[in-house]
Amino acid sequence: MTNMSRRVGVSVVIPTCDRPNKLRRAVNSVIYQIDSNDELIIANNGYNDVNIEESTEYFSVDYLDPYCGASHARNEGVQLASNEYVAFLDDDDMWEEGYLERVKREIHNHDPDVLVTALKKKGSHKKYKCIDSDSDLLTQLLVGNPGFGGSNIVVKRSIFEEIGGFREEFKVGNDRAFGIDLLLHDATVRPCCDVSVIVDKEGDDRLGKSTGKYDHKCKFFDEYKNIMDWKSWIISKKRINHIAFMENRSVLYIIPAIIYKSMEYIISKYKQY
Repeated sequence: MTNMSRRVGVSVVIPTCDRPNKLRRAVNSVIYQIDSNDELIIANNGYNDVNIEESTEYFSVDYLDPYCGASHARNEGVQLASNEYVAFLDDDDMWEEGYLERVKREIHNHDPDVLVTALKKKGSHKKYKCIDSDSDLLTQLLVGNPGFGGSNIVVKRSIFEEIGGFREEFKVGNDRAFGIDLLLHDATVRPCCDVSVIVDKEGDDRLGKSTGKYDHKCKFFDEYKNIMDWKSWIISKKRINHIAFMENRSVLYIIPAIIYKSMEYIISKYKQY
């Protein structure tokens, strides 16, 4: 690690919930990249104690109420952070080699409010998501996720606290909501696409996984619908409509389907004139 990057201190927050093997892998990807300016905070919201073999003075575990949620765990972890910048990593993901040094170089050279790195699937050599600084990031986040995840964000602690952290009321889309809230507060968001977080999509125990998505998607839509343009509004409602169908909520599906198809037809005709 260069002397320049050593001067930047980063607090790393890993939320975890009763997945010791995956947590150990995540910690191992971090522990050999940090130095005396950094710290690693494990926010444990599971029932079981965290047992990590590595012993380091930069390592701490914060025990929370069991199953309080990943967003609450991240927020509590930041409360313990002492550095200006906080990096997040989910317990089922990993940093690739050289990740922290590259992040520190970007911080040293550009001092962004938020740094977003690339995402790479486990077992792949190609990144599959990274935000585009030239695109309308806010619009993209309102209708989907262009690469703003719970594992690849590095943020200034001051602006994190200013927006109130991750929204704990959202069980689905809390990473998107975090990105939207940052942009609405005029945070400078800088992509760093030449370094990646390795995402493990295997299994059905992803940290942010949730059942009953319809209600959560509706809550997200209700929160941000007033800042959507008509196209984003229709896309969002169609996706909610699809989830209603997948969850066998037939009454919720049939009537909106007719309405949205009619709206699309009217808009397409209007644009012809």
